[in-house]
Amino acid sequence: MTMLRLAWTAAFALCMSCADALPPVSTPSGYPVSLSYASAPVMMRSEQPTEADLTTYLEQKVPNWGARPQSRELLAFAIRTLALDFDIDARLLTALIAQESAFDARAVSPTGAVGLTQLTISGISEFVDQSGATYGHLGNRTYAGSGTAYFQEAIQKHWASFPVGKPLEDFPARTAWARSLKERIFSQPDQYGAQIIAGATILKAAIAHVCTQSSRCTPATIGQAEWIRAGLERYNGDTTPRADGEQEKVHYAKQIIKMVEQMRF
Repeated sequence: MTMLRLAWTAAFALCMSCADALPPVSTPSGYPVSLSYASAPVMMRSEQPTEADLTTYLEQKVPNWGARPQSRELLAFAIRTLALDFDIDARLLTALIAQESAFDARAVSPTGAVGLTQLTISGISEFVDQSGATYGHLGNRTYAGSGTAYFQEAIQKHWASFPVGKPLEDFPARTAWARSLKERIFSQPDQYGAQIIAGATILKAAIAHVCTQSSRCTPATIGQAEWIRAGLERYNGDTTPRADGEQEKVHYAKQIIKMVEQMRF
């Protein structure tokens, strides 16, 4: 435990520097996210919870930890450290992981989503978008990913083996590579870090994207529940209606926001 903690501490020793604002990327299709929005803080409360707060929460939520690959303490440390780096509320990351996988890094859904943040091939493709990769979009158009230097720096910093900028010339190649990357993330020895980095990147990019679509949203207001809820809906994306008529993605977002609001730390 001590050695794992030291390894994490060494990997996360430097804080992310604030980035200069850039205009949104203009593309005929894709996922435009400006650097000013992508690097803006997504905080639902003014201060981050402590590692002890998060550990206690995990102990209460999952009293029988079972055969999970690493400890509650290490997961709490991973969540808080990455939340500080990505400037995203650790409560939000915690609630997302609770909703997606019940804190089980080995979780696999019937549809093939894997890990703490239930990564999918389409989610990995968005992760690639936000990491500056270039690939063929929809099989017939070359699309330069609208990812920002902010995300690329975060990914390279925490996961040096991630091949940012890898060219993928057509849709089948991109899909095959995304599938391979999903398997790599799921099999990493440091599963917590790899999975949370990918999930946090996709979530923050989703929030930044929906925020840029409204003239009422600014980098200063991106942490408001309205934009976080919309970003969570994009993260999930499932438009299947539930028995009550509400779309699955809407219910998902509401559940996560409710979970954050119930956290008393």
